[in-house]
Amino acid sequence: MSTSENLVKVTPSQARRLIEKTLDFNKGKPGVKKQNILIVGPSGTAKSAVCEQIAEDRKIHLFVGVVSIQEPTDVGGLPFKHLTLDGREIGKHLLFEFMDKIVEAKEEALVVLEEVGQAPFAVQAAWMHPIWAREINGHKVSDYINFIILTNSREDQAGVQGIISTLSLRCTIMRMEPSGPDFIEWGKVRGGINPYVLAFIDAHPRKIHVPNPNRDMINFPCPRTWEFVSNHLYMELERRDLFPAIAGDIGDNEATEFIGWMKISEKMPHWRDIVKDPMNAPIPAGNEAGLLYALCITLSRIADKDKWPAIYKYSSRISKEYQTWLINETMLQKPDLMETPEFIKWVGENHKIHIRK
Repeated sequence: MSTSENLVKVTPSQARRLIEKTLDFNKGKPGVKKQNILIVGPSGTAKSAVCEQIAEDRKIHLFVGVVSIQEPTDVGGLPFKHLTLDGREIGKHLLFEFMDKIVEAKEEALVVLEEVGQAPFAVQAAWMHPIWAREINGHKVSDYINFIILTNSREDQAGVQGIISTLSLRCTIMRMEPSGPDFIEWGKVRGGINPYVLAFIDAHPRKIHVPNPNRDMINFPCPRTWEFVSNHLYMELERRDLFPAIAGDIGDNEATEFIGWMKISEKMPHWRDIVKDPMNAPIPAGNEAGLLYALCITLSRIADKDKWPAIYKYSSRISKEYQTWLINETMLQKPDLMETPEFIKWVGENHKIHIRK
């Protein structure tokens, strides 16, 4: 039997590139059938987040419809009796607000249809014509509209009954699975993910997703639940409360491993001590790569024009590899610091080292 496991897998960054290219392809083709995308993936793996980021970065409208709670009339409109000019009575359809936005859009917009696999087949069938023929009971879908369908698979234990082939055949299908590097990049730039979480995923990239789909109310590691862990770390919970909270995020076994790793990482010096005395603040041993990584992320986040001279002095005491890491991360987080004398001096002395741009 064919399942979603047979699909070639893409990372969130790959899915984003494919979606962006599709939007560019669709743009400026009035009256022509558009290319549609169906993304299949486990729960909590950033399917929605990728679409939100694309809409935000492209500065286009984002319309989100939760198909699992719709009825066919939500798509096709409410039937009503209409009196024509010559006195005849005919039936028409009055569109609901969401569908009216799709018809009346005057600027580029992304329509994201969530939880399609959980929707009744009658609702899925109602979407076939708007997505492919771009028409809803006599109302033309705006040329500015692009459709993306999101769903879990049946293997994900998410209440998915499947998708009718007459709908899926109107789309390019991709199975998206999480990526440790993608999560780290997002967590540093957009997500504000706690450095301990980022350092742990960097050291254990397979831990970004340890699927255990079940109906027993037991969570497992995925991008969404790692964000929960990050939130709990920022809450500064008492030690006795930390394990139950994180176990509730990612499960008992994974929480035990993560907290055990954190205890080792507690040897990381505090950034305030570094800023206060950069030439004497402790430095993690060279074999403690996870600590150095987490430290570089932390310093890049707290860096500003007042703290940067001290951070720069401290960086002169760590290996060139991690100096470069720190410079790259600071440039990414605080590009205004690229104009400081310390940054210019470092680039001048290390011009042969690759700096990310």
